[in-house]
Amino acid sequence: MMSRVNTYRRLLLTVVLAAAVILCPLSQEQAVAQVRDFGTRRLVLDNDATGRITIQTQATVTNNYSIALPTDTAGAHRGLLLFTNAGAGALTTSFLASGSNGQVLTIVAGSPTWAASTGGWALTGNAGTTPGTNFLGTTDAQDFVLRTNNVERAWVLATGEVGLGVTPAAGRTLHVAGTAGTANVRLGSVSGAAIATAFTPTANDGFVMADVNGDLLKRTVSSVLNTTAWLIGGNTVGAAGALGTNDAFDLNIRTNSLTRIAVTSGGDIALAGTAGTPNVTLTSAGGAVNATLPVGYDRALIANSTGLVSQASYNAIVSATAWSLTGNTGINPATNFLGTTDAQPVVVRTNNTERIRVTATGEVGIGSITPTTSMDIDGGLVVRPPAVVAVNANNFNLAVGNRSYLVLNPAGANRTGLILGAGLQPGQILVLRIANGQANTIQLPDAAPNNVNTSGNWVGGADDTMTLIWSGTQWIELSRSNN
Repeated sequence: MMSRVNTYRRLLLTVVLAAAVILCPLSQEQAVAQVRDFGTRRLVLDNDATGRITIQTQATVTNNYSIALPTDTAGAHRGLLLFTNAGAGALTTSFLASGSNGQVLTIVAGSPTWAASTGGWALTGNAGTTPGTNFLGTTDAQDFVLRTNNVERAWVLATGEVGLGVTPAAGRTLHVAGTAGTANVRLGSVSGAAIATAFTPTANDGFVMADVNGDLLKRTVSSVLNTTAWLIGGNTVGAAGALGTNDAFDLNIRTNSLTRIAVTSGGDIALAGTAGTPNVTLTSAGGAVNATLPVGYDRALIANSTGLVSQASYNAIVSATAWSLTGNTGINPATNFLGTTDAQPVVVRTNNTERIRVTATGEVGIGSITPTTSMDIDGGLVVRPPAVVAVNANNFNLAVGNRSYLVLNPAGANRTGLILGAGLQPGQILVLRIANGQANTIQLPDAAPNNVNTSGNWVGGADDTMTLIWSGTQWIELSRSNN
């Protein structure tokens, strides 16, 4: 019975509120509500001639309620809500003042009131929220789903995995649906022109790679490229690797967008360069030069006019083009010579110091770098004699040959009739000297058979000298000294 009475009470309050809103303005009067028990649970709302509202039933009255309606003057409360406050056996009614835009109706201390919305996200956004306190989601172990056009677009599992277009796989923080081979993720931050500056990976830089399942993992640059490409800093391959082509195409190596090295499919290697300019550097050949030719290294590289390189014996190259340190064979005196082919002098050095200079006009300087005569000697001139010649008979034939200084020994007796042999070239100088410490003399007669033309017979003793010059037919006296 009590359940039925409570039902009637709720219906009564609802009807009264509706009637009060519809009939406003009202005068301050009372309406009596009667609740009766009958099988059809029908209520009758009656407005009699006095303006009183009565709720009637068709059975015996078990409870009576009265409702006091507030007075509305000149329609001042039109559009407002009317609410009741339960009293002991009576209900009083009041108007609820209008709220502000965006406020919601709530109950505070048992009475309705307008308050700022705190329980939902507005279609035009919310203000005054507190991050960490206000959020969009669930507070129990249920997944959170977002839809557009009533189709699920995003799914957040209760365990935190996020799926876009798909229910996320367990353990994958982000799972994006898509078709294999079709782009389905776009990052605006990497759109547009690519960064042109060189990329230098640091310790924490890496590539984002996808496996066969589409799972993304960050891997270091070297772990990705070490077995698939040649790294700028070198590779650790653990086995023999190859840089090249797998088909019948050449391998070109470029710098500054120009081919510098070409390895043909046939195995030939071409090095680009400028004619007449060195374009190959061998580090192993740098540094100090070997003082001697290494044993077994007797080959040299040579190139023809098209740049093709071959090898030949070092000796063969040198002997055909230069003067060997050990002499040359097969030369032609008419075409092979030591010297210059332009107006430059020839210089001979020892210990990196100039010793002899032959000028472009033919002057020879010894110790002089600016010779002005056919022979210009800056320093002493030494003419060395052969061994002392023993004149051991009268009318002794003395062979001169290419000598310019001869020392004579009378061999223990005074010798007469010395005969001089012919000179080799007109202008040849000859100095005769009697050996030191000799007690005997040697006579050079001034006579044609003796090949001399002197100022008289010369008899020379120890350290006496006679200086002559060859005229082409005889020796002409230049000077004599008797010491």
